[in-house]
Amino acid sequence: MGLWDRLKQTAKDALAQQAEADRVRYPAGSAMWSASELRVYHDSLAPFETATANALGNVMTLRLYHRLPVSQRQETMDQVSRAVSDVFGYQPPAPVVIDESRRQVSWYAQGLIVLDSAALGDVRTAIHTALHESFHCFQKKSVDQWRRGEIGATEPRAAIVPVWAYNFQHYIQPTTPQKREVYIRQPLEFHAERFAHRVLAQLDWLAAAEPVTGPVAGGPVRQKPDDDLYDQMYT
Repeated sequence: MGLWDRLKQTAKDALAQQAEADRVRYPAGSAMWSASELRVYHDSLAPFETATANALGNVMTLRLYHRLPVSQRQETMDQVSRAVSDVFGYQPPAPVVIDESRRQVSWYAQGLIVLDSAALGDVRTAIHTALHESFHCFQKKSVDQWRRGEIGATEPRAAIVPVWAYNFQHYIQPTTPQKREVYIRQPLEFHAERFAHRVLAQLDWLAAAEPVTGPVAGGPVRQKPDDDLYDQMYT
């Protein structure tokens, strides 16, 4: 690649980084991430995404998902949660329980991943939701570490976690259609969605395991509207 081509590629990369940074919507009063801070963190996160995808490839019930009863589907999502816990090195993993009320809401609170029963119907939706909520567990664990002074200034998470901490305490609820876009782009949701999408993109075998029946991105709201997210999470 010649000098001019390298310069063009560098410019494209810089614009792409800035565009990603501009997607985040911060609660009032929050610190904001620079494009370079996000790039450093996202580069550090990539091996964890690949390791999670590899771990899910070993969960044989995911490959047989459409044949499983609801109880085994719940157990399979438990294995997804455990895989994320093992990859990121936190304990305990968040147990998965099923909400039978059909509110079409899934959430992470008080140390549990609560999945809407409808989310179990499609393997992609189920995996996406379990990954998303498991990443919230990792975010909570990271905030706890940060509060105890266990995250060094040179760690890729160093600039990221304080913003998560603020977002936990100033969570933007999707109370109106207008707030839905802001809700899904706030720091906590931005990274949970990004992680779930990027892991799913590496599951090449998934299409053969279960046909896609609907778009993941337009799925159910994951956060209970009346939750105070940080205060309800275990320490």
